[in-house]
Amino acid sequence: MTLPAISHVAIIGAGVGGLAAAKAFYDEKTYNITVFERNSRIPSNNVLEVDPPGNTNKQTHSAIYEDLHTNLPTPVMCFRGFPFPPDTPLFPHHDQVLSYIEQFSKSHHLESMIKFNTNVVKADYLQEKKVWQLSLSHEQGEESQHYVQEFDALVVANGHYSVPWIPDIQGLTSLVPHQLSTLKVYHSQDYRTPIPFRDQNVLVVGGGASAFDIVRQVSTTAKQVYHSIRTKNKLVARAIETQTSNCSHVPALKQFIPSFQPGDQSVIELEDGTLLKDIHVVVLATGYLYSFPFLSFEKSVFITDGQKVHGLYRHLFYRENPTLAFIGLPIKVAPFPLCQVQSIVVARCWNERAELPCKLHMEEEEAAKYGLESNSRNDMTFSQEEEFDYVDQLSAWAERQQSNDISTWTSDTTNTERLPQWWKDMRSAALDIRRDALGY
Repeated sequence: MTLPAISHVAIIGAGVGGLAAAKAFYDEKTYNITVFERNSRIPSNNVLEVDPPGNTNKQTHSAIYEDLHTNLPTPVMCFRGFPFPPDTPLFPHHDQVLSYIEQFSKSHHLESMIKFNTNVVKADYLQEKKVWQLSLSHEQGEESQHYVQEFDALVVANGHYSVPWIPDIQGLTSLVPHQLSTLKVYHSQDYRTPIPFRDQNVLVVGGGASAFDIVRQVSTTAKQVYHSIRTKNKLVARAIETQTSNCSHVPALKQFIPSFQPGDQSVIELEDGTLLKDIHVVVLATGYLYSFPFLSFEKSVFITDGQKVHGLYRHLFYRENPTLAFIGLPIKVAPFPLCQVQSIVVARCWNERAELPCKLHMEEEEAAKYGLESNSRNDMTFSQEEEFDYVDQLSAWAERQQSNDISTWTSDTTNTERLPQWWKDMRSAALDIRRDALGY
């Protein structure tokens, strides 16, 4: 596919995906790059720092809690060719990860490309001019400066950990906003420390890594912790092995039965008919939704209910207009190296060092893999084997390997070589390694 000449590139977000993109485009030496970041500093996972109590500023609400450690060992987690410092723990604390990301930015001179405190309010493609017009708002204290800039291409790297997904459970919507309810409901995005849960009965809903972290941490202060999980997996088995006596696993939720009378307690019914009548707090560790509010055509093209991003080729290029690309959308992956190779592919397709297939080819490939009408979250969630194959396929693509059959492809270029076997082995064994290193 032939694209208009691309020189000026805008990147939305200066987290892991945005920095990976900035580095990849900088390395090509053919682009003028501007990164827009609405926060005042380089973030990771939408601000890799703990919000102060009562945070009311306009910056991104963090999903980071105080005692968060990585789920992946540093040799697997790091950008390829840029390891963590030698004295970093195998599973570092979030502030050590932030230091690593800041060092990555400084080492590659990326900060000069970033406009901090700048929010992309709207992004429109002007067909007649073949440019992306960005409506921007720059915050300086209480003052806001509004202006417009045009770019040849747009990279969206705004992350997907800022819009919580609240499951549709009967009775929940009437309960959450009611001030008289004795049962308080939060999303895990609001969790910071276990201290507020002292001597309370807590129900945590969800089967992801944050849910298990919250259950483990809250059990140190709470009276009783119930963990509701719909699907049993390896994480569940590990959690059962190490759970404390005040923790128990329960089935999925069927409904909330709210009570707003003084002295009455709201009741939670589980799918097996069990009634939980003594819960003080519910924490919904139920994940997040995709959201691109600055794209005026988001609802008609990309988003149905936030569970999947539609209309893309290989989770990267907007098929209708490949001058728009997304970085970091897949779930349950090692995000740093994945964002890195995604960014290299985009940068090289846009300057024609790599070939972008025609729209028909892209649609046929996506239809064969997922079906063009699929809205399944599973389409965005990779197994480890899918992750390995995806990264290798993109690496080959970046090096102009035209066929999807890469069985004979080889490379010795650090950032785009095949994932080495030791990396795959360590990635696969991460849960066991983490338990040996951290005890959980």
